[in-house]
Amino acid sequence: MMAPSISQTHRAVRQLPRQYFLDWWNSIEKATYRRQTPNIKADLSKLPELEVPRKQLRFLLAARTNHGDFATYHERFHHHNTILECPCGREKTPTYIFYCRKIPPALRARLTPEPEKAIARYLSEQYEVFLRIAEVYFNRICRAY
Repeated sequence: MMAPSISQTHRAVRQLPRQYFLDWWNSIEKATYRRQTPNIKADLSKLPELEVPRKQLRFLLAARTNHGDFATYHERFHHHNTILECPCGREKTPTYIFYCRKIPPALRARLTPEPEKAIARYLSEQYEVFLRIAEVYFNRICRAY
């Protein structure tokens, strides 16, 4: 058997970072993240949502990762001077924006028949719907964010 050529070795080395990344992604615990956005796959290529302006992208990333202006986040890190409720009275959660009564009816996302699946879809492949709602919410309803 012949030794691999330089080209074969080079190709194999180029694939190592991708394989290491996939191995790492599959090994970490991310139950909450997967439950909320089950359709997101690990990939090193540029995702289409990264083309969104940073001001809007922050809302999507906060909702996907649970690291944002949410009641549980503030309670976990003992932030005492924060507002834990939405102006409509609901507790702030990563998905509360879908239930806010102050969102104009024409912009609200359809959550029936299965709200969790619909929200997961709006946070992954149909993220434009979430961004449209978030834009109105954070510019007109809850400006503190």
